[in-house]
Amino acid sequence: MKKSFLSIIAVAIILMASIFISQPAEAVTISQLNLEIVARPGETIDEQLVQLYDESFSGATVYPVVYNFTESPEKEGAVLILTDPQDLKPDRSWIQWANVPITAEETEENVDADEVDVEETEEDIDIVYGQEEIPITMPAEGTLVDFPYKIVVPRDAEPGTHLISLVFQLKPSKETDSDGAAVYVGSNVATNIFIKILGATIDDIEVDFQSGVFTNKDPKLSPADKKDFFESKNFFLKPPIDFLITIDNQGNTHQKPDGNIKIINDLWGSRTEEIQVNEVNKIILPGTDRTFEVPSYGTGLMIGKYRAKITLLYGDPLRPVQKEISFWIIPLVEILIILGTIILIIIIIVIIRRMRKGKREAKEKDKEEKMRQQIVDELKGNITESEVVEEKKEKKIKAKSKKNIGNGKNKAKAYNKK
Repeated sequence: MKKSFLSIIAVAIILMASIFISQPAEAVTISQLNLEIVARPGETIDEQLVQLYDESFSGATVYPVVYNFTESPEKEGAVLILTDPQDLKPDRSWIQWANVPITAEETEENVDADEVDVEETEEDIDIVYGQEEIPITMPAEGTLVDFPYKIVVPRDAEPGTHLISLVFQLKPSKETDSDGAAVYVGSNVATNIFIKILGATIDDIEVDFQSGVFTNKDPKLSPADKKDFFESKNFFLKPPIDFLITIDNQGNTHQKPDGNIKIINDLWGSRTEEIQVNEVNKIILPGTDRTFEVPSYGTGLMIGKYRAKITLLYGDPLRPVQKEISFWIIPLVEILIILGTIILIIIIIVIIRRMRKGKREAKEKDKEEKMRQQIVDELKGNITESEVVEEKKEKKIKAKSKKNIGNGKNKAKAYNKK
């Protein structure tokens, strides 16, 4: 890029773009957002290209330039394009542009020799690669344009992942700020290249795995932002259970770990669920960490001790890393309700049994009382009859005695008369 162009930039252009989500310019879009390449020291990677499309159909002018990038210090999972010359690294010189961008039509039809100053067909184009950055005006017809390039890796290239960004800057437009000063504002599109150089590479990740709850589950928050609202705990009154997964890449290569979480209930001894981790293959840059979001676990009534085991595969060749945590779910409210219901049922049963027992005892007491009364009455009846009999006997005896006495007197009178 011409130095005169750099001199008119009032502020440094910092491109904040998600590693996996495009941040297109207003008029130009790019077909290739990310590229992963594995190479050996001294190897040349030919026939690489980036495609641009002018959606404005205005013949936009773009300035291809090569920068380095790193993770944004302000937003986890986003990259920061390093435009400061002090931050640039020698590996950006590995990218060599072709001297001619090729349109899609030119790959199938004859190429205008006057335009490219070469032979008639694209097959015969002698593409000269270099690092000269020149502005390219795209066709106003909205044609898809190929920007060929190659990657030349030096023999002394350091093993590990090298982070290079192919940035296409649109010609800045002049605007006025709030103070009336002139400000040149330009938009950019970029392709981020992850070049892994083989050799003494280090694949090493550290996993921080916790159970707890997110106090703020706003879907607009990123996993990194939600981490500030995470409360770690291993005792829960009820589901759902949230998991916080933070992976620290301690090696010199980029990593895309993926795997799952297996959750086992120790009370029942069976696996209840399996949760996938990093299904979309998000990248962790060397020397950085990244937070991953997974669905919450558990619904309804749950009780007991649970074990959650995370298993991730990473590196080349693939190797596993595992970590296990445990947590308890004790639904005290439900337990108290159940216990209260059981106690109430027991109390009701005891009351009913006591009432029945009281009624039974009262009946038995009445029965005994009646029997006793009956016996008494019978005894009283027997005594009365005996007295009557005795009285009759006495009367008979008395009557007989009187008769005998009268007979005796008569006999005495008769004797005396004699």
